[in-house]
This record gives sequence, C-alpha cells and structure tokens, in this order.
Amino acid sequence: MGDLPREVFEKFASEYQTKITETSRQLAMVRGQLQGREREKRASELTAKELSTLDDSVLAYRSVGRMFIQEDVSLLKAELDNKASSAAKEIVALERAAGKLDAELKDTEKSLQGLIKRAIGQ
Repeated sequence: MGDLPREVFEKFASEYQTKITETSRQLAMVRGQLQGREREKRASELTAKELSTLDDSVLAYRSVGRMFIQEDVSLLKAELDNKASSAAKEIVALERAAGKLDAELKDTEKSLQGLIKRAIGQ
C-alpha cells in the first residue's frame, strides 16, 4: 500500500462505505416522499379544477371511509387549495433536503476515492 497503513485505510474505507450506504438510503426515502407529495398536490389541483366548474349551490359529497357526507362546494374547494399549498411547501423542503443529501453523498464518494488514491500511492 502507499503511505497509508492498511488498518487505517480499512477503517476509513469502511466508515465511508457505511456513510454512503446510509446517505443513499436517506436520499431514496426523501425522493419517495417527494414523489408522494407531488402526486398529492397534483390530485388536489385536478380535483379543485373540476370543482371550480360547479356552482356553489350544487350538492357535493366527501368520501369518509365507506360513507359519503354532504358538504358545501366552497368548503371542499378551500380545503383542496390548502392541501395543494401545503404539499407545495413540503415539496420545496423535500427538494432542499434531497439536494443536501445528494451533495453529501457526492462529497463522501469523492473522499473515498481520494482515500483509495492515497492508499495506492498516487
């Protein structure tokens, strides 16, 4: 090996590999949450768009388990708008978290590559 003792190299390489694995797992989880929020936002927006064509005097029903409850269209519209805006805020936060995790992953991979190069003496 290069200028790095074998035991030290193995210790650091193992730590970097563990960190890469953990960060990759977290990144996959955040991306899954991000996709879920995007779907939720899109569904809320599409439903709100369909409800916007209805007059406020039209009877509307909300699904609650196996039942339907009558509600005002205006309440349903407001709730869907709130749901979409909440999902949009969560999307921004999740995108930020994914960016940080991605940068951390790349940094750790670069550190591992540097360790390997140093271990073989280049």
